[in-house]
Amino acid sequence: MTGERLAWWQMADRLGMSLQRCQRETTSTEFLEWLEYVEQDVEVPQRMDFYLAQIAAEIRRSMVRNPNSVKLENFLLNLTLRSKQHKPLTETEKQMRMARSKAAWYAVLGKKPPPVEE
Repeated sequence: MTGERLAWWQMADRLGMSLQRCQRETTSTEFLEWLEYVEQDVEVPQRMDFYLAQIAAEIRRSMVRNPNSVKLENFLLNLTLRSKQHKPLTETEKQMRMARSKAAWYAVLGKKPPPVEE
């Protein structure tokens, strides 16, 4: 499960609601804000991340010759979302994506696409 459906399930789970109740009581604006909140929340280390990094650092300190060289920051993971890691699209990639999107929308709407100019 991916995409919007997964986000609805995560939201319902986090709020302790059934999926149907969550969808019924949430406006589209609130849902979009929820998606933004989750995206930002993933990138910020939480308290548990620091606890686990501290445990890992202490274990590592017991194995090295110079324990003071082991820093907590070395055990915190960099969790940036994949969407922010991608390189910018080239013009060709943008045009290909636009063409696919238009084709999909024409198919959904049952319309014939305009003739291609070459």
